[in-house]
Amino acid sequence: MKKIVAIACLLSVIPLAAVAREKEANTPSGRAEMVFAAMPLDQAVAKVSSACMDRGWMVTNQINNQVVCEVPMGVWQSALTQLAIGNSYSIPPKQFVRVSLAQMGEHTRAQTQVWAETQMAFGQMQHHQYQDDNTYNNMLTFLGEAGAQLPIGTTFTAHAYLGINGEATTWPNGRRSQYGQTLKRVMEGAPAHAMGVRTGDVLTKVNNRTFRDEAGLAALLNRQRIGQPITVTVMRNGEELTFNGTAKGRPAINMLVRPTDVPEGQRPLAMQIAAAHLGGIEGAREAAGIAQVVEKPETDLERMRREAAEAQARLAAAEAEAAKTETRTEEDAPTDPARN
Repeated sequence: MKKIVAIACLLSVIPLAAVAREKEANTPSGRAEMVFAAMPLDQAVAKVSSACMDRGWMVTNQINNQVVCEVPMGVWQSALTQLAIGNSYSIPPKQFVRVSLAQMGEHTRAQTQVWAETQMAFGQMQHHQYQDDNTYNNMLTFLGEAGAQLPIGTTFTAHAYLGINGEATTWPNGRRSQYGQTLKRVMEGAPAHAMGVRTGDVLTKVNNRTFRDEAGLAALLNRQRIGQPITVTVMRNGEELTFNGTAKGRPAINMLVRPTDVPEGQRPLAMQIAAAHLGGIEGAREAAGIAQVVEKPETDLERMRREAAEAQARLAAAEAEAAKTETRTEEDAPTDPARN
């Protein structure tokens, strides 16, 4: 099964030590929040707790609409945090993640909060809320690992996208093998299509830089600033062609993916972004290597057989119920004393 590249280059939760970077996605509320599609509240809470434990975090509190986890801090992060919110007499700081959840119809909404705290010499507590973009990105990654998806209306302004779906292709180039992506689909109206790239082309370079795998291609696009010039190089019928254009962001999220549309081993977030990227759920299913199931129309003879079988089943159920009623009537009838 092909893997879909979703949000790349997201780090673990180390807010004070992380390298500064802008938001990967912009939710409508501006908060680090996601949605567990078609999932009741209790199941979403369990998913969040399990994701905490998968990361090696300690679940310190779990109630029906909230999960709090303690995140281990490295030596340097602990020292920097203590320097920022405590002093030499305060106890080593601790870092926590709180996920608050709310049932919204058939979906569950989850919103995060990250903070560090330390106790001073005389017992007073010092807190620091993490509200930087690194923490925001890390929390989206964490919720995505738990099985959540981005809210409808989420936009992307950090990285470029092309609107393509391809598969790995290699061929000899001197002593080395060259890597490319044979394009199985180029979305009409997408940036790549507008530049002149077509289905069947082999994508080999972005901004004159080669890539060795799908992650490498994603890394090149992630470094591309929106609104800046971008070039892509393809092989078409043995000829190398270079197309120029302007980098554009990924399409906004316009749907939640149903659990039944998520293949085994794939995260709902990846399928959701692929659906927005490739024009719908069928494009995402195609990218994941899932064949569309086409139901064969029912013939008249098959319909009559089905209806006859359903009628026979109803008749059998009615006769069984009638027999039970008759038995109860006989048991409840008064006994004739003359017979005793």
